[in-house]
Amino acid sequence: MQQFNVLNLPSVALREVWRCLNPFELFEISQCSKRCLETIALAGTRKFKFELDINQFIVSINNSWNFIVKDHRNIQEHTVEGNRKFGSHSFAVSIEQPTKIRFFSGNLESDFLAVFLHLSGLFKCPTHSVFACFPRDIYMSAIKYVCSQQKTISNLDIMIGSDKDVDFILNNLEVTESLRIAVDKLPVNYVLPCQIVCKSFRTFFSFFITLDDILSMKESVDIQIHSSSLTNQDIEVLFQHWISGNLPKLEYLHIDGEKFTKNMKIGDLKTLWGPSRRVIVRKIICGENRAVYAAVPLQRNDGIVAMFHFEPAQDDSPAFISLLLP
Repeated sequence: MQQFNVLNLPSVALREVWRCLNPFELFEISQCSKRCLETIALAGTRKFKFELDINQFIVSINNSWNFIVKDHRNIQEHTVEGNRKFGSHSFAVSIEQPTKIRFFSGNLESDFLAVFLHLSGLFKCPTHSVFACFPRDIYMSAIKYVCSQQKTISNLDIMIGSDKDVDFILNNLEVTESLRIAVDKLPVNYVLPCQIVCKSFRTFFSFFITLDDILSMKESVDIQIHSSSLTNQDIEVLFQHWISGNLPKLEYLHIDGEKFTKNMKIGDLKTLWGPSRRVIVRKIICGENRAVYAAVPLQRNDGIVAMFHFEPAQDDSPAFISLLLP
């Protein structure tokens, strides 16, 4: 069979060839030579949805193609198909499923970071999301790299770092879709360095979140504040603003805290909970299921009606309020 050097094609023609290939095929071609690697972006890879899951050591592209770094001790469970290079790193690889490629590592965290950096440089696309449900040593290294490449990100979890680290992230990355903050070692006088503008905002260890912080979240649709230091009076003022229409996009609100009591006054409500816990109102908001139960209707001045519920503290669970716009 006669050989054909595809790299001799004009760039316009080569771009059309590369666009017929999926991310795995493009990655495999990039392994052939430096010249191949340098042409991969012609495939329009800058438009890839590039996501980093630090919990599972997965780089995901377009919600379908998963580059997974696995502990080398699990290598016996898989069929190895040679090695692949990531700069100075080389990993045994297994491609047992059409949408999953596994790389076997002796040092998961540092090798996963190497895979992430290599793929980001290869496809030249911005990072769409960084997920991290618990701390990893490589988190700040990955985030600082992302900050050096872009100014906005769709989804971001901040799970580790000092107050200076959190300030650095929020000052350098504008989160547009979903932001979760769960840093448990922030100082008691910590102040958010910027206004939150994302659609979904969730914090844990939320003692630093103030009433003014929440009132400034005018773009937010879904707000969840756990372990807050807010008081009954804060919640009463918050709902005065909501009733007046000052949080026009808000569809779901959950705030819990140890200072809440059933004596709070919310608008003209005569009771803070409905008669039956079996009555549940549900809605999909920002791709997630949200619900309130035993709720009572609460009306804004513009006629919009939402469902409100107050739950007193029980055992180790703090009191909370929730609001859902059906």
